[in-house]
Amino acid sequence: MEIIVIALIIYFAYKFNLIGGALNVYKKSIASLPVQSLLEHQHTRGFLGSDPNALSNKFIEDAWEKKPDIFEGKFGQRPHKLSAATYALALGAQRLTVEQDDDSPAVTIALGNALSELDTNGNLYPFKAIDHELIKQSMAIYMGLMQKYNNRELAEQLSIRKDDPSNGIIYMQDFPYNTFEEWDRDYREAAALANDSLKPLDETNGKSLIDFLEEEPVRKAYADKLDPKALGKKFGETFDPLKMGWTE
Repeated sequence: MEIIVIALIIYFAYKFNLIGGALNVYKKSIASLPVQSLLEHQHTRGFLGSDPNALSNKFIEDAWEKKPDIFEGKFGQRPHKLSAATYALALGAQRLTVEQDDDSPAVTIALGNALSELDTNGNLYPFKAIDHELIKQSMAIYMGLMQKYNNRELAEQLSIRKDDPSNGIIYMQDFPYNTFEEWDRDYREAAALANDSLKPLDETNGKSLIDFLEEEPVRKAYADKLDPKALGKKFGETFDPLKMGWTE
């Protein structure tokens, strides 16, 4: 009796494509994770305006619709999640560029990051012929997109998307600072002008409350070429020394 029940379950599962449908959902979900991760990186840096999760799901669905036979394994193999993710990003970047969407440069950079990873560590993944073909097509799309940009044009488009003067975030096209120390000096002076509590506690060594705060975000701001005066001014305006906490 149990054998008959199991046989019926398997029969109806295949008849109504329940197994294939569930596997497709699973494959889409695992392929969307690397896409989302790459897009979240661009979103965190202020380059991407759209929701990374929604955009990654959209890109994956578009890729499945474009090549259903390949992604549903009708030729006996399904693509690796990374080649699938890269191809989905390529289609997404291509579509957004045609539509002249503001997120196009950020998605193009995410695609470039994915291809760079595959170029560097591709030999570590168990790629099959189908994966190499998807990666090849993705690279062709990327090269076509990059013909529309040179590095400066891409940077200018990104700077338009990521600038947020209300938060002191202004990226400098012409960056006059050769060292972090030069940049940090202007940042501190701007912060101190906006907030007396951030003025040096000791005129001899120039130490201030800023020295008790985490330095990594400030160094990242320097690496990203933010305007230190705008950022310092905004920080000074919002900083409250009474809210400085100490952890054991």
